[in-house]
Amino acid sequence: SIRSASEIDPESMEIYRTFYHTLLENGFYIGPSGYEVGFVSAAHSEDDIAKAAKIICIALDAALA
Repeated sequence: SIRSASEIDPESMEIYRTFYHTLLENGFYIGPSGYEVGFVSAAHSEDDIAKAAKIICIALDAALA
């Protein structure tokens, strides 16, 4: 498991770039850097979470293809 930014393989950022842009194309915004973190807010509804999960799966498929 990765415990610090220095342990992240810089080449993996290409995968993140595809993931990030696929999310954007599907209306979902996360931080543009693979070194950032994201959070779920209490303001997100169950529908928001379900929609996010669906879009994240699409983006993961694209990034890992």
